Amino acid sequence: MSAIKLPRGIDGRRRFEVALGNKLDKLDLESCLAIDDELWAFGSGSLPIREKICRVRHGVARVRDAEPLYRRLRETLASPLNIEGAARVGHELWLFHRGNTGPTDVGPAVLRLAFDPLRAWLDASDRLPDAPRVDGYDLGEIDGARLGFTDAIADGDRVFYLACAELSADAVQDGRVAGSQLGVIERDRVRATPLAGLDGLPVKAEGIALDPARPGHAWIVLDPDDPAEPATLLDIEITGL
Repeated sequence: MSAIKLPRGIDGRRRFEVALGNKLDKLDLESCLAIDDELWAFGSGSLPIREKICRVRHGVARVRDAEPLYRRLRETLASPLNIEGAARVGHELWLFHRGNTGPTDVGPAVLRLAFDPLRAWLDASDRLPDAPRVDGYDLGEIDGARLGFTDAIADGDRVFYLACAELSADAVQDGRVAGSQLGVIERDRVRATPLAGLDGLPVKAEGIALDPARPGHAWIVLDPDDPAEPATLLDIEITGL
């Protein structure tokens, strides 16, 4: 296993948490996906410092200030922004807005950008991609907490997603986790199932990747929201496809 270093934070650190007083300084690269021989990672957009896009190629990370793009996304969504997942679906890039940024939030949504213009802009074109198409979703709720997207990955023309219900006032503040959901979007159809830990207790599912060597299997990362506790990696089998 190896790690790729990102730029240090304002205080020179690479670790960010409440106890260090610098949680709000992190880039918050909440979503990533492989594009040809690169890895693209998107900041959540929940704060100005998080309006960044990182591209990694041959082990070298390049971070771009993407404020103009995030401003367009925010204006089109007509809501504060919290991008938690990204998936390439055909000729589009789908960005998954969680839907937990406060009382003015429009709720979970997918912002669908044309892929080629986005790539051209990231490659230094002066022309921003056109405003995305926005698809809103009602993922339900658990114990009065609304479910919101936390990650996604494409599998051909369908998309698997994770969602979490968290008792939190906004995207920056963590709260008690009421539960998570695993779902699949197939054209205009959405199917979903509850997702719990091995002990049956509620979990915060934050990352998903399909296993290319084993069709029908996926890796899911559980986030304990505690810097003293390690994340958990689940190896799951998806049935009923």
